Amino acid sequence: MTVVGRPLPVGRAPVLRELPPTRRTAPGPKPNATLAARREVTATLGVFTIVADLPLGEFRPGQYASFGVWAADELIQRPYSIVELDSGRTGIELFIRRLPDGRLSNLLWAAPPGERLHVGPVKGLFTLDEADPRPRIMVGTGTGLAPLLAMLGDLAARADRTPSVLIHGASFHAELAFGERVDGWRDGGLPVDYRPTVSRPNETRNAGWLGRTGRAETQLAALLAESPSLAAGGSVAYLCGNPDMISACSTVLRAASFAPRDIRVEHFHPPTS
Repeated sequence: MTVVGRPLPVGRAPVLRELPPTRRTAPGPKPNATLAARREVTATLGVFTIVADLPLGEFRPGQYASFGVWAADELIQRPYSIVELDSGRTGIELFIRRLPDGRLSNLLWAAPPGERLHVGPVKGLFTLDEADPRPRIMVGTGTGLAPLLAMLGDLAARADRTPSVLIHGASFHAELAFGERVDGWRDGGLPVDYRPTVSRPNETRNAGWLGRTGRAETQLAALLAESPSLAAGGSVAYLCGNPDMISACSTVLRAASFAPRDIRVEHFHPPTS
């Protein structure tokens, strides 16, 4: 599940608890949204469009909501960070990985367009600090890209001119979704340096990949080496992904004299539903 985190000292990871299944008995949760579309990026990664019956509450880019599907009389749900929320706050875009034992992700993959869903309220503290004028370093692995995309999309819409770097780490180049969208923002004037990287360059599935290689923390270290002005208080970092990446990138940032308050994190953990 997704757990919002503020800058955490080493060894103080948040305690995780899955959302328990909910029986569909009055006055429990009721369907309040519809699955509109699913675009498969790979066999295990998909972009989902969901339309809520009513506008969601106030949303700050980077936040998440709980999404659920009914199986028999149980509501199977878990939180997902929102990639994009349209201007009417009803059109929701999600980036989801399908896991072999993921109850909800497999239900979503099997659900046809028109399936009724439940969407909970918007929550989360992992949001862009708009008052901070410093350049931003954003690092996301896998679907951890989602809240960072929401932040960049908002910055593009507001014609923000603060420089940003986006490092997106994936095992295989086919998983590097949204590259064209980021390039479009850049071509439209958003000062973003997009740095996709694959961690398994020698795998057959990465044949023909000519871009950056190595894990996200390797690319982060390379960035700080070539742009030392970003270190030691010169920028603020936003990290989202699996705990190993968060730990490795935090180590790189601390070695570059980043203060704890300048390392903003959100952990993505494998769900059990």
